[in-house]
Amino acid sequence: MRRVTPSLLSFVLLGSTVWADNAVPTDLGTRLRGSSRTIVGSVSRVESRVVVTPRGDRMIVSRTLVRVDEALKGRREPYLEVDIEGGTIGQLSMRVSDMEPLVVGERAVVLLEPTAGGGWKPHRRGLGLLRLGADNRIVGSELTLDQVRRLAAEVK
Repeated sequence: MRRVTPSLLSFVLLGSTVWADNAVPTDLGTRLRGSSRTIVGSVSRVESRVVVTPRGDRMIVSRTLVRVDEALKGRREPYLEVDIEGGTIGQLSMRVSDMEPLVVGERAVVLLEPTAGGGWKPHRRGLGLLRLGADNRIVGSELTLDQVRRLAAEVK
């Protein structure tokens, strides 16, 4: 039987803590560079539906209509539809651990990439959804919308 030494356990715990604490701000420049479009907007409508994936799995996807207030990268359109995995249809809900669907009225910075069907989805899954609080800070971080704007202008 192999024993786990305290130093190994400390390394594993410390490593996961550092990653979790820095998930949003650490690689935002890389995510902005990699996205096809980046917008700031408010959710106007959410409609969930069941889709069949290319592998044959059935899943709930929330088609989210976002009113675009500002385009940080790419052309500006008044509205964009973004497909986000997860949602609720009647009494059936599906939650995806790394993608919490946006709700009507919520503001967010959304990093986008095209889908195979010609639509849009969050770039790098849940890392492409940056919810904005009333103070224009990214929820869960000290990062402000103005800082995101400056970074987006630098990486275009």
